[in-house]
Formats: sequence, structure tokens, C-alpha cells
Amino acid sequence: MTNEDSDGIASLEVVAGQVERQLDLQWEHWDSVDGRLRLLLGFVGAIFVVTLAFTNPTSEVSDLGRSLLIAAIVVLILAGVVAFLAWLPRLFDRPPDPRALREQYLASPPNETRLSVLDTMIQAYGENEIRITEKLNGFRVAAWLLGAAVLLIAIAGIIELAG
Repeated sequence: MTNEDSDGIASLEVVAGQVERQLDLQWEHWDSVDGRLRLLLGFVGAIFVVTLAFTNPTSEVSDLGRSLLIAAIVVLILAGVVAFLAWLPRLFDRPPDPRALREQYLASPPNETRLSVLDTMIQAYGENEIRITEKLNGFRVAAWLLGAAVLLIAIAGIIELAG
């Protein structure tokens, strides 16, 4: 029986490796969500500029069409604000912190250190999941708002073409 077996943590390295891999995957997911938010912000900005051009008082748009376009601009602004707030930099916790390792665990037994680091990684994973969910919720709301704005613009376009 090895020392690790007697400590009851024979699979510590396996578990730690899997947790590290999950944190790596979580970072990729985090980065992907941020990329989607940046793309959404780009679409909001581009559609906003185009819509502003059609609401110019000198353009030949009916009052109803202009009202729908103004409503679309308001919804686009909301979509942009929601997407921006979801995109704002937040802490992605990726332990272990090198300074904490040095200050707290330099003289500790290796298994105790590894177990403490593992516990910290698992806690960070849970906190990161909450932040990712918040970012995804912001993305979903902003995407729905963008869709609503595009629908308003389309309705205004149909009204103008029919009129």
C-alpha cells in the first residue's frame, strides 16, 4: 500500500488533471461568449447607423415608418447597452495564484498542497460558471432585442414599399 493510498487520495492527480482540463474548457467557453458579444455589438452598431440614415427628416419616409424606425433605434440602443454590460471585463478565476502557493504552501506536504489547490480550483470553477451564465443571459437578451429591432425595421420597410 502506497502512502497516497493510506491517505485516501490515490486518485488525486487524476482528479486534479480533470479539473484543470475543465477549467481550460471553461476558459474557451468564456472567450467564445465574449466573441459572440463583440460580434453582436458590431451588428447593433452597423444596423444603428443604417437606421439613423433613414430617420433623417429630409428622407421621404411616412410618419408611421419614421415612428417604427425610431422605435427600432430605441430597441437597438437597449440591445447595445445590454450586450456591452454583458461583455464588460470580469474576473475569470484561474487558480492557483503563484504568490499564494509560495506564501501558504511552500513548507506543506505535497498531497495537502495539491488537495488545497484542487479545492480552490473547484470553487473557482463554480464561480466562473455563474459569471458565464450572466454573460450568456446578457447575450440572449441582447440578441432578442436586436431581432425585435430588425423586425421593426423590416415592418417599416414593408410599409414604405407598400405605401
